[in-house]
Amino acid sequence: MLTTYHGLVSYDIGQTIQQETHSSVSAGGKDEILIFQHPNTYTLGRMGKPEDILINNEDIKRLDIEIRNTDRGGEVTYHGPGQLVVYPIIKLDRLKLNPSEYVNTLKTAITGCLSDYNIVANENDMPTGVWVENRKIAAIGVRVSKKTTSHGLALNVTTDLSYFDHIIPCGIQNCVVTSIEKETSNTPTIEEIAENIGGKLGNALENPVT
Repeated sequence: MLTTYHGLVSYDIGQTIQQETHSSVSAGGKDEILIFQHPNTYTLGRMGKPEDILINNEDIKRLDIEIRNTDRGGEVTYHGPGQLVVYPIIKLDRLKLNPSEYVNTLKTAITGCLSDYNIVANENDMPTGVWVENRKIAAIGVRVSKKTTSHGLALNVTTDLSYFDHIIPCGIQNCVVTSIEKETSNTPTIEEIAENIGGKLGNALENPVT
């Protein structure tokens, strides 16, 4: 399974790469994992509501934020520098996974990555995503078409978390958001985390949770 870290790439270019990869994989090509950072962007999933973005157009322009509608599941979230956005483009029938099992596999990979940095994920009755106690550290939003996944997860590493203050993240009122940087005194580089999460995800997909 090929994993590629593209670095900081605009959201629109990232989507073009994702769509081209999805077309290749759904036609029978090899599964791929794409990893990006994006500039400041608020994205609205299929259930996203514009009113969950809490600032006006003037402040959006001042903060240099782009807003994009997207076909993933979920509501409003933030992408920005210091956050890893991971798009596994996977043919689910090859792995004999249903969408729910696939989401659990994403959670397993994130939890394993965090564990390497002594961060313990909380899996007890929390909304979709990955949490540290009551603080959300990773968001998950996926789409499946032609039996092939797109979109995926967003893991906060050294993210400027103040951008979450201007939205209702994933539709959760008073959601507290955290990052690897906030949860550990020895923050690894984002390149190290990209390699770690890519490896954990590849392993989890080869040995999926069902």
